[in-house]
Order: sequence, then C-alpha cells, then structure tokens
Amino acid sequence: MKKSKFYLGTALMSLACLMSACSSDEPAGNGTDIIDNGEKVYMSVSVSLPTAGGSRSVTDTPNDGTSSSSDKTEIGKDYENKVTNMLVILARKSDNGFITYGTVDNGKATQTGSNVKATTKISKTSLSEYYAGTETNREVNVFVICNYTQEILDKFSKQPGVALNDKQWIDAICEIKEGSANDKNTTIWTAGNVLMSNAALAPKRLPATLKDWDAYSSEHTALDLSIATTTPSGEYLPNNGSIRVERSVARLDFKDGSPENTAPNTYHVVQHTFEGNTTPMNIVDITLNRMALVNMSNSFYYFRRVTASAGNADGGVGMPELPWINNAGGNYVIDVNYDTKQPGYAAYNFPLFNADNNKIDETARGQWYSSYIDDVLKKENDEFTGKSYHIWRYVTENTVNNTSRMIAGLSTGIVFKGKMIATEEALNSSDADTQYLAKVIDYTAEGLTHNTNTDPILYVYGGNVYVGWENLRKAALAAATAEDGSTIITTNSFFKAVYGNGTQDNIEADNESPNAKWNAWKAAGKPGNELLAAFKSAATDNGITLYQSSEDDDGWGYYCYYYYWNRHNDNGQAGIMGNMEFAVVRNNVYKLAVTNISRLGHPRLSDNDPDPENPDNPDESSDAYLTLSVEVLPWTVRVNNIEF
Repeated sequence: MKKSKFYLGTALMSLACLMSACSSDEPAGNGTDIIDNGEKVYMSVSVSLPTAGGSRSVTDTPNDGTSSSSDKTEIGKDYENKVTNMLVILARKSDNGFITYGTVDNGKATQTGSNVKATTKISKTSLSEYYAGTETNREVNVFVICNYTQEILDKFSKQPGVALNDKQWIDAICEIKEGSANDKNTTIWTAGNVLMSNAALAPKRLPATLKDWDAYSSEHTALDLSIATTTPSGEYLPNNGSIRVERSVARLDFKDGSPENTAPNTYHVVQHTFEGNTTPMNIVDITLNRMALVNMSNSFYYFRRVTASAGNADGGVGMPELPWINNAGGNYVIDVNYDTKQPGYAAYNFPLFNADNNKIDETARGQWYSSYIDDVLKKENDEFTGKSYHIWRYVTENTVNNTSRMIAGLSTGIVFKGKMIATEEALNSSDADTQYLAKVIDYTAEGLTHNTNTDPILYVYGGNVYVGWENLRKAALAAATAEDGSTIITTNSFFKAVYGNGTQDNIEADNESPNAKWNAWKAAGKPGNELLAAFKSAATDNGITLYQSSEDDDGWGYYCYYYYWNRHNDNGQAGIMGNMEFAVVRNNVYKLAVTNISRLGHPRLSDNDPDPENPDNPDESSDAYLTLSVEVLPWTVRVNNIEF
C-alpha cells in the first residue's frame, strides 16, 4: 500500500526583508541523526520583524542626538533582516510540552510582497503519538528560530532528541564564545544570519483528529495556520494572524558627540582662570581614541522570557517586556543565571577585570574587545562621518534581578580610552607652570625620555594637575600657609594629604606620609620596586591620583580610561539606580554618543588610582560620570548621550 504524505502550512508574520529559505527532506546531520522513515507532514512558514515597514534600514535619530516622534524605530539593515533558514517547533499550548519540529532551508521559499512562505516536513509518527495521548485540546504554540545554530538543531535532530511532552526544551540556551581559540556561535550576528526567535507566543489550533489530516495530503492543499479555515469535516480552525519574530541580540551604535569647536572626539577637560581674567583658559583636552566592550554575557535563552517579580527566575516565555515608569508598572527580562551570576570569567566574554586579582591591569586589558574609534566611525564607508551614528557591533542579552547587583563586575559596559592633549593656549601661555604642564603632555619639554619609569608623573588633587611631586607639595604648602606667610595651617586637607601628621614645627615628622615615602623613593634613585609601590599606596590612600606616561598607537603620552555601563531603562534619577536600568536586552539598538567629559579619567594603572574600579562598584553613584537619554521601542532605538 502506498504511503500518503500530509502537509501542514503555517504563516508567520511577514519580514521586512528578503528571506531565502526552503524545505529539506530530513534534518541536517550525520550518522547519529534521528532518522524517521515514516510518513511526513509539512509546515509552510513566513517571517517578519515586528516593525516591518519596508525593506531598507533607516536610522531616524537626528545627528544632534535629539529625539522626536519620527525617530522611534530602527527597521534594520537588509542583512540584519534576512532569513536563511528556520527551525519550527510545535508545542502544547497548555504547558509548551514538545510535539514535533521541522526545518526550512536552501532557498525554496516564495515571497509575495512582505510575506514569505516555505514548506518544512515534520514526522507523521510524532503527530500520531501526540494524537494518541490523553489530551484532547488541539491548541498549540508555534515557535520559530530563524538562522538557527547547529547547536540547537542538534538538540532536536540527534539522539536522544527531544521526547514527546518534554517541557525542558523551551529552556534551551545559546552559548557564545568570542575572542578565544575556541569561538562558538559567533555567526549569530553575521550579515544575513542574525539569530531571531518569537517576539510573542503564537497560539494555533490543529485539526481535532489525525484522520482530519487526510484532507491535506499534498503540498498544494496544505493547511495554512495563518488564516481561519474549515476542515472538510466541518471543524472551524480560527487561526487568524501570523507569527512575529525578533532579533535575539542587541546592537551598539556610536557617533562623535564632541563639541563643534573641538577636534573630532575631543573635549575640553582641564581649565584655569588666571588672575585678572574672566574667561577660563583650556589647558588640557582629552581625545578619545579607543572603545572596548567588556562583560558581554556568554549565554542567553533562545526565547525571550520575562517575570513580574525580580525574585522569580522562571518567567513567562514570549511575554512582552513592560517598561518601568517612575519605578512602577514594569517587569524584568530574565537572562541566564540572572539571579545567581557572579563577576569573573565564568559568565562573560571580554571580562573587565583580571580574575586573579580583581584589577584592571595588562592582563585585563588584553581580554577586552577593543576598537579604534576612527575605525568605528568609518565602518560603513571610507569617509570619516563621525557625527552620524555608525554600527559598532552586536551584543548578547545581560540582565540581573535587582539594583544591588547592577555592578561593574556584572554589567555589560564600554571602556573609552582617552589621551591627554595640551592646548595651543597652554603651550603659548605666559604662566610658567601652565606652559611646563602643556609641554610635558605634548612631549616637547627637554629631558623627556619616553619611559614610564623616568618621565614626569602627573598628579591630580582637588581638580588641579601638577607636574612632579615637588610642584604638588609646593602647592600643598601654599594652601596651608596664612596670607602673611608666617603660619602653616596643619589642619588643611591638602597639606595633610601630602604631609600626613606633619606639624608646623616639623612638617616632615610623619614617616608614613606620602611625602616621606616619596623622599625614600627619590633617595634610592627612583627604582621601580617596593619603594615606588609604597609611595603610590600612600598617595592614593590620601586621594592623590597619579598619571604615568605610556605608549599606544597614538604614540607616547598620558592616557586615562572612562567606564560606561550600558543603560537600558533610564529612571531619570542621577545617582539612583532603577529596575532594569543597567542591562542589555535583545532586539534593542543602543545609540551611544559621548557628549561631555568634565574631568580626567581613571589612570591606566590601577595602583595609581585612589578610586579604582572594582567588581562590586555600583553602576551608578552620586559621583556620576555619565548622562544619558533613553528611548525604548521595537528594534528598540535608545539614544544615549554620555557625559564623563
């Protein structure tokens, strides 16, 4: 007796792009694949992003960083919307218990307008097992993974496969390893292959009995689950509507947000108003030359899930994210281990810290995903157009379950590296100290060796910059001296930061003061040993920041770092973190622009920093570095104006 074939057609919401997909006779794999020689049924699928409105990407946000009602969505580039294959899964509506699956591959899909349909085979044996069960409700959920990974396909296609009624399959996790010798799944954001999955649950109804499928025995008479229909036996199937998908990753865009009166990516940072003048002189600028992604999560769920309670890590799959307004009304996007993840290598690509010492040192910096900013701003053409947003890269979802865990060791962030630049005003200043500082930074002063250990150290205290310890302690003495020059005020904070418990009669009395430690280091010839370490420790313990020269691709100079933690849901309250404020959530574009830098950043060497970043530092504090504006919409565009 000749076996008959059954066809099932489903339509997903149309994609605002060209999809190239087809049906394969069997799931791809090797000799360990599950081979089903029984009869087959077919599912026909078409896919679209939720914000479909055309096939061309448009970044609507104005170059000046302002927002309006017209710049609410980013449709995406053509290559971000293309679908090359699909994994289609049927599950019980009641509990998402597994029924069967099929794949769509190899370009046989047809496109009509913005709708694309393709056909995939599924096992009739699997369907017969489902119909033979005790459940009589034929309502199902249809799940789709576009541009699926081999890893998720193997979960279904290779022994032992996924059993009928299994409910754990919905918890499948995509693991990402990037920047190592064993990269894994890094194709999920390559052009034409961006991973996508359900943006919402897609409930459908199947025919009441297996016998009903006899009416759909050819591809031309396949059951289309995207339209309401009546079976030949008279059963009405109310399957109106299609299935929406969303990208499973987020995107970072960047533009030059520096003032119009400066060089590209350059900001006035150190100023001074000299006696007799009313206008401050710009002395030191910062030019940002690099940006590095840190703490990118190495895993995420294939299907988005949310919860109404931060304490619940088992939220609903396919439910919408609700924004927090005045810390009310929202919900939480659940990431893998979002309630238990800890800082370090285990959970992240590009970890911010060296896990051996929790410091930002040479080892830590070697772990980051670093880009030259000029390269980012030229990424999509050969011309420098930094005042427009440019796509930098894609990132994975990363959330935690409460504000106390929005910390530097857990949150996805960006490190900006800046170089100190002496202004022409400072180089030509009539003030000797200002001119000397400018020449040292500009590397035109005599005696500079381009050596970290022998070049002058820059010191910052109270917002002022000093070249060399002698100039700093001279300023400390001046600050503690009465106007008549006769009395040293030893309670002065600047004096105490340098001389510790020194007295008016003997300012060198404190052998543990930073100045005493510096004297010991100098007397030994300024070696790079424990004497230098002791001096640095004493200085930073008293709030003094040190900057030492180093070499970068921009040449020798004085460099510093600025840390930015990706803001997802801005609560509008500086210094106070809100629910879901610092996070990365799939299908969002985070548009970044550094609009202001108000001070020198963190020293390159953590030992030179009185306030170094550590894994437990909160993402936001009253001593705010960043100011951002945020918009939340599907392929959600967020405009982040950053101030340091």
